[in-house]
Amino acid sequence: MFCTSAAVLVLEILAGRLMAPYVGVSLETFTGIIGTMLAGIALGNALGGRLADRHAPERLIGPAMALGGLSAWASLPIVSAAGPNFGS
Repeated sequence: MFCTSAAVLVLEILAGRLMAPYVGVSLETFTGIIGTMLAGIALGNALGGRLADRHAPERLIGPAMALGGLSAWASLPIVSAAGPNFGS
C-alpha cells in the first residue's frame, strides 16, 4: 500500500505535466488536480470500506489495484482527446 500511495503522488505530478500544454501551469491547475485526487481517494476509501465489510479484503485488493492502474492508463488517451478543446 505504501507503493500505491507513492504512485498516487507520481500521478499528481504527471497530471500537471499532461495538462500544462492545454490549461497552463498555475496554482489553480495544481489546486484542481490535488482536489480531484483527494476526492478520488475519499470516494475509493468509502466504497472500498463498504466492500471490505461485505467481502474478504484479501480477494479485493488485487482487482482494486488493477482497476486503478487501468484507470491511470486510460487518462492518457482521454487527455489527448479532450485537451485540445481547452485552450489556455
